[in-house]
Amino acid sequence: MIRELKQKGWTISAIARETGFDRKTIRKHLEAESTPQSKNRAKRGSKLDPYKPYLLERIKEGT
Repeated sequence: MIRELKQKGWTISAIARETGFDRKTIRKHLEAESTPQSKNRAKRGSKLDPYKPYLLERIKEGT
Protein backbone atom coordinates (compact mmCIF):
# COMPACT_ATOMS: atom_id res chain seq x y z
CA MET A 1 0.00 0.00 0.00
CA ILE A 2 2.77 2.43 0.94
CA ARG A 3 4.76 1.69 -2.20
CA GLU A 4 1.61 2.03 -4.32
CA LEU A 5 0.87 5.48 -2.88
CA LYS A 6 4.49 6.56 -3.49
CA GLN A 7 4.28 5.36 -7.10
CA LYS A 8 1.12 7.46 -7.52
CA GLY A 9 3.20 10.51 -6.58
CA TRP A 10 2.20 10.91 -2.92
CA THR A 11 4.73 12.56 -0.62
CA ILE A 12 6.07 10.76 2.42
CA SER A 13 4.24 13.22 4.68
CA ALA A 14 0.94 12.62 2.88
CA ILE A 15 1.38 8.85 3.14
CA ALA A 16 2.16 9.21 6.85
CA ARG A 17 -1.03 11.24 7.42
CA GLU A 18 -3.11 8.73 5.47
CA THR A 19 -1.73 5.59 7.13
CA GLY A 20 -1.10 6.92 10.64
CA PHE A 21 2.55 5.84 10.61
CA ASP A 22 5.43 8.18 11.37
CA ARG A 23 7.31 9.70 8.39
CA LYS A 24 10.49 7.89 9.43
CA THR A 25 8.64 4.57 9.37
CA ILE A 26 7.33 5.30 5.88
CA ARG A 27 10.81 6.23 4.68
CA LYS A 28 12.29 3.07 6.24
CA HIS A 29 9.62 0.97 4.53
CA LEU A 30 10.27 2.57 1.14
CA GLU A 31 14.06 2.15 1.41
CA ALA A 32 13.84 -1.52 2.41
CA GLU A 33 13.92 -4.15 -0.32
CA SER A 34 11.19 -6.15 1.38
CA THR A 35 8.50 -5.37 3.93
CA PRO A 36 10.15 -4.64 7.30
CA GLN A 37 9.29 -7.21 9.95
CA SER A 38 8.72 -6.32 13.56
CA LYS A 39 11.27 -7.70 16.00
CA ASN A 40 10.48 -9.92 18.95
CA ARG A 41 11.00 -8.04 22.17
CA ALA A 42 11.94 -9.44 25.52
CA LYS A 43 9.22 -9.23 28.13
CA ARG A 44 9.93 -6.86 30.97
CA GLY A 45 9.24 -7.84 34.50
CA SER A 46 6.79 -5.99 36.69
CA LYS A 47 7.86 -3.56 39.39
CA LEU A 48 5.86 -5.75 41.74
CA ASP A 49 7.81 -8.95 40.95
CA PRO A 50 10.07 -8.68 44.03
CA TYR A 51 7.00 -8.26 46.26
CA LYS A 52 4.66 -10.87 44.75
CA PRO A 53 5.47 -13.71 47.17
CA TYR A 54 4.80 -11.40 50.13
CA LEU A 55 1.60 -10.05 48.60
CA LEU A 56 0.29 -13.53 47.77
CA GLU A 57 1.02 -14.65 51.34
CA ARG A 58 -0.87 -11.67 52.73
CA ILE A 59 -3.83 -12.40 50.44
CA LYS A 60 -3.93 -16.01 51.65
CA GLU A 61 -3.97 -14.82 55.25
CA GLY A 62 -6.91 -12.58 54.48
CA THR A 63 -5.41 -9.39 55.89
